[in-house]
Amino acid sequence: MKKDHSRSQRLKRGELALKGGARVISYEYWMLKEALRYWQKDCAGQPTRSASRCNMAIEAALIHARNLLAFFSAGGHKDDVKATDFITPVPRIALPYLRRNKKRMNKKLAHPSYAGKRMGASWNGKLIEEELDSAFRVFLARLEAMAPKRRRYFPIH
Repeated sequence: MKKDHSRSQRLKRGELALKGGARVISYEYWMLKEALRYWQKDCAGQPTRSASRCNMAIEAALIHARNLLAFFSAGGHKDDVKATDFITPVPRIALPYLRRNKKRMNKKLAHPSYAGKRMGASWNGKLIEEELDSAFRVFLARLEAMAPKRRRYFPIH
């Protein structure tokens, strides 16, 4: 029997839970930014000896990007932290590059698969950063307007 991950199953969270959820999402965002900073600054054109560190930075950035995409997306599990936990309706957040590459991220990162090897290895870190920065600007501006107290839960500027 397939699980139903519909919006109707979302639990209404108390403020303490939302504060904790905001910390989780803020951590994901900070770690994305750190991994991207390392990837973009130190990995471009690096010799092979630093390839493993660069792969770690790229994979870390992708994992956090994938988690943030899930935050802004519908569906998921009942205990996932979602943007809809903080405000409804959530403004439309366009993440075209991430949404288009979701399957590839899943195949490359979530579990070893034969398909992952066939998928492209290049990623556009700058575009990932731009999309998620924009998504957070939109989300946090709406949160400030609708629930200013909850906006303070996110120490993201």
